[in-house]
Amino acid sequence: MKDFVYHNPTEVRFGRGVVASLGARVRAAGLSTVVVVAGGGAARRCGAFGDAVTSLEAAGVAWTPCEGVRPNPDLDGVLRAVQALRDAGAGGFVAVGGGSVMDTAKAASVCALHDGDPWDHFTRRTTATAAVPVFTVPTLSGTGAEMNGTAVITNMAQQRKWSLRGPTPVAAFLDPVYQRDVPLALAVGCAVDAMTHVLEFAVAGTPCVDAKALDIPGGTYFMEETVLAQNEALLRSIIRSVEVLRRIPGDYAARASLAWAAGLGLCGLTGVGLGGGSWVSHALEHAVSGHFPQVPHGPALAVLFPCWMEEVASEHTPMFERLARNVWGVEGAVEGIRAMRATFDRWGAPRRLAAWGVGEDAIPGLVRAALEYPRPLGLAPERVERIFRNAL
Repeated sequence: MKDFVYHNPTEVRFGRGVVASLGARVRAAGLSTVVVVAGGGAARRCGAFGDAVTSLEAAGVAWTPCEGVRPNPDLDGVLRAVQALRDAGAGGFVAVGGGSVMDTAKAASVCALHDGDPWDHFTRRTTATAAVPVFTVPTLSGTGAEMNGTAVITNMAQQRKWSLRGPTPVAAFLDPVYQRDVPLALAVGCAVDAMTHVLEFAVAGTPCVDAKALDIPGGTYFMEETVLAQNEALLRSIIRSVEVLRRIPGDYAARASLAWAAGLGLCGLTGVGLGGGSWVSHALEHAVSGHFPQVPHGPALAVLFPCWMEEVASEHTPMFERLARNVWGVEGAVEGIRAMRATFDRWGAPRRLAAWGVGEDAIPGLVRAALEYPRPLGLAPERVERIFRNAL
């Protein structure tokens, strides 16, 4: 296991009715005025927005809205949130919504304290240390944005969907009740997103002992055995939760398990000792939705992740075999990829990028965008092109 430092200071309040304590927590952080960031209306319909502002008002915290954040959030939305903060003289943000809303608030929290081109924070690839406080009230579970410092934003003019890293939110208020009416297709997209966050780390293990030769049960032993076993348990939990939701869409236990698994999937714990993980599939997806904003992140990963695995399977055989055995219950890397595809098919996830109108004419631009991504892919251009072609 590689050396690591783990630190996640986000306070998580989880369960029914926890948003009632939001206002007091914001006030305790020294804030008297906040901007409440939200999307297109889902947060209001599920009750989260109303509960959040009721709690703020009860604690004497003034608030001003900044609504209309789009899926695959863009830089213009970030700048709107920054301006709302300045106009209101507010001290922080309360993000009520899904990953796009929370990412917008987190990016704005960094940009609000800096002059110059806000896109510089996305190109320099260093972690910002200064930001105004952010509090999150998730209404979807998939991105893990409620308890990490990453914000993924699209620069529409440049067709670049890149990430900024800054402080984690001060506190997250996670009530699964707000997610009970989330449509199954959307819940599946969120679940796939959560799974791929874990998988980006889980494919980076380092085999160190031939367990068969030593007669140790369970196959190859890895340097990061504890972390990998934890990650596999999270993947199995997400799969089981979705299977319950397919039959009982409003089941609280399944919604709650999925919500907590999604948060754990990208709070830092799943990557300790793994040297940062892979993240190639996310770079590929960011190239796609950077060019085609109508493409939803999670479902696109359901297409791209298996295509990437097929391309690199021979280079990750021990790791892919382990995932096949411990997550999908089959033997062999190829069979594991097939089992993943079959599961996504059963859940109704699309199989091809063509489902969103992505055609062959887009491939040169997608390849360029993927290779320009700030984190190196470690793949030759022809291999990146092959993955995109196989995904069409």
